[in-house]
Amino acid sequence: MGKGRIPQELFDEVVEKSDIVDVISDYVQLSKAGKNYKGLCPFHGENTPSFVVSPDKGIYKCFGCGEGGNVVSFVSSLEAISYPQAILKLAKRAGIETNIVLPSDESIQDAKFKNEFDILEFAKGFYHYYLNHTKEGKVALDYLHNRGMSDETIAKFGIGLAPSYSDALVKTLANNRYSLDVAMKLGLLNEHNGQYYDRFKSRIMFPIFDKIGHVVGFSGRVFLEGDTHLGKYVNSPESPIFQKGKLIYHLNDAKLAIRRHNRVLLFEGFLDVISAVEAGFVESVATMGTALTEDHSRELRRLTDQIILCFDGDKAGLAAANKAIPILMAQNFSVSVVEIPNKMDPDEFIKTHGKEAFSKLIDQAIPAIDYQYRYIKRQFNLEFVSHREQFKRQIYHFAYTLQSHTLQELILKKLAYDISIGEQSILQEFNSSKSQVYKNANINNNKNENLQIHSRQVRDTKYERSEKMLIHYMLKERRVALQVEKELNGYLNDPTRRNIVLYILDYYTTHETMNLQYFLNWIDEALVKPITDIIFECESLPPLGSDEVIYDLISVVKEYVYRAQMEQLKKQISEATLDHEKLELLGKVNQLKQQFGK
Repeated sequence: MGKGRIPQELFDEVVEKSDIVDVISDYVQLSKAGKNYKGLCPFHGENTPSFVVSPDKGIYKCFGCGEGGNVVSFVSSLEAISYPQAILKLAKRAGIETNIVLPSDESIQDAKFKNEFDILEFAKGFYHYYLNHTKEGKVALDYLHNRGMSDETIAKFGIGLAPSYSDALVKTLANNRYSLDVAMKLGLLNEHNGQYYDRFKSRIMFPIFDKIGHVVGFSGRVFLEGDTHLGKYVNSPESPIFQKGKLIYHLNDAKLAIRRHNRVLLFEGFLDVISAVEAGFVESVATMGTALTEDHSRELRRLTDQIILCFDGDKAGLAAANKAIPILMAQNFSVSVVEIPNKMDPDEFIKTHGKEAFSKLIDQAIPAIDYQYRYIKRQFNLEFVSHREQFKRQIYHFAYTLQSHTLQELILKKLAYDISIGEQSILQEFNSSKSQVYKNANINNNKNENLQIHSRQVRDTKYERSEKMLIHYMLKERRVALQVEKELNGYLNDPTRRNIVLYILDYYTTHETMNLQYFLNWIDEALVKPITDIIFECESLPPLGSDEVIYDLISVVKEYVYRAQMEQLKKQISEATLDHEKLELLGKVNQLKQQFGK
């Protein structure tokens, strides 16, 4: 059962030729630990190795953060690419030839944009060549060198120069048989009276890449003093492949560093990122000069839960950081903020004070809640009584948003100190106003909250353990799987484990024995991690002796399934309003009792 457009034969060949220890060793330093290997987890920061690789089973598991899976899921998770893309990456690594071309998870990577990507890549090469091999380029190159940018950095980021004359790119594209109409739609050209001309002129060109390395647009910066009236930056226009609200600058090269450091440094502009990377902070990205969006936040959350905002030190930068914090905290980020002194931007600060000083600023980053408090406080002159009252109200509203009562109390104590009012007075007034706010909010929320309470199930630890042990033994022996199918009809109450069992039963219809590595490539990739967790959890179980063990486990599961289904039917009966509905449900109760021999 191949995934996407990947044939099963290719999956199997990739698994056979991709030793999991060799592959993971490309990213993690592993050392032998008995029959397994251990190392520092690449998915979260740690000082003591808790990341285990089993070469026999072809799986890995971190006992610190819980990440686990097989060789394909490792590459998929760490590189933040789709499962089929990870297969193709491993195929290339193993020297397996394939002509398969996959669309990625994002529409900007769809094959239908191949012409656009080709033109943009060609334009990048054209601008970069012009910067490095012409007299006009020498002026721009000197400008970049004077700003502290090395040739290595210029090459790494693909920086170039748009010529001063208006048909340089037009002629070059035409001579190389590229579509000028497509180039115009991408924002490389403009058109007037049927004539095409270059959109970017006399600008240093910064290519913008998507997360897998396609050039999707450009940002052009003036560098000649007489051109400042033209606007410092001109960006590619919005298009299906260039959407500033989704693009994250430098993410394509920062992904592994973000994983390794378990943090991301978020800047406002790409020049800040370039300076930070030159200073050694490879985990740096930027939002293309636009406000942070939920799409940005979700994309970064796939890689880490720690984010440090490194915005400009001016008023606009401080406000942007304050607006970004709630968006990031909604994705459960741990957020802190670097405050750049003297209204400098990060690029300027690094060039003026050096990487050690910037590293110190990062170490002193302010936790988000403290930053938000400071930001509100800056808006008021607390020498004035009226300002103190306004400040107090603003902090009350801020405290309402905090889920932790402890944090609320700490913030309110800080408020009491800042406006010279007794703590008890502040706490009493806040609690009084809060009760009204919560009363209003609960009118809307009670219904949903009750539904959530009813949907929760208290997990029976013995039952959970029994389900996992059954899956463990099903993976060991086909006869156990057939026994589970006969006694339980493949039914487990937990939906994830139920799906795993169904895949195992399906697998055994065409296989006499279990090949774990092939099986993990055969099932839905969403099940790889949970089944890996079960394998490691049950690793110390003894080999199966008598069938009595299996019967005992099945009995535990049966009893739980019976009780869960019976409780559901009783609930439905209590809610039924029509007699015929109740009779029908009572009939189902009797059927359930007969099915389970009650």
